Amino acid sequence: MEEVAWVLGVEYRVGVDGRGVPRGVEWGGGLVVPVFGPWAEVPGVVPPGAVGWGRMSGHVLVAVLPEEAVLYLAGVERVVAVSVLRKPMVRLVEAARAREGVWAALTDAVLYCPATERPGVRVTGGEVALFSSLGTLARAVGPGPWLASTGRDLLGGLPAGVGWTLDVGAPHAVSGVVPPRGGRRTGERRGNRVGWGGVEGGTA
Repeated sequence: MEEVAWVLGVEYRVGVDGRGVPRGVEWGGGLVVPVFGPWAEVPGVVPPGAVGWGRMSGHVLVAVLPEEAVLYLAGVERVVAVSVLRKPMVRLVEAARAREGVWAALTDAVLYCPATERPGVRVTGGEVALFSSLGTLARAVGPGPWLASTGRDLLGGLPAGVGWTLDVGAPHAVSGVVPPRGGRRTGERRGNRVGWGGVEGGTA
């Protein structure tokens, strides 16, 4: 997974339709979505069904694209399956169900949480609500803006001792506390790879 994890933290130009949904090319029973990082020049022609180019981070693309989709990374000429990028999220839910190895899985997975007016994680009563998918977030809090990033980056700015709950209301919901960070200042931000979006009612 480490080989492709960097894909999540990049902001891409991607063809979108009138609702801002990424568009691609149907191929081999799946969807190939061409994405253009800062290293690649965007072509003058948009993919079929697209009306223009939008900007989305890898975190957001993994959230909104179907499981069978693949990203075509223009300029580096490689494809990465969305299902591969989602594997850490699957491991997180499995760890939560087993109540074992949750923190390690939490830091590696892409997490979703309600967005605040300013960039950052919403802490209420000393706790933050985290979600393993947009579906669990929508079912717990309803439609609204959201942010997404790896657990490592998302929780990196929180001081030790802040509580967290994963997938509130789900059968595998689990809670914990941000542990001390040896050698790092409490509250120090780490990274800036956060994606933003909105949740429609009933989003899976």
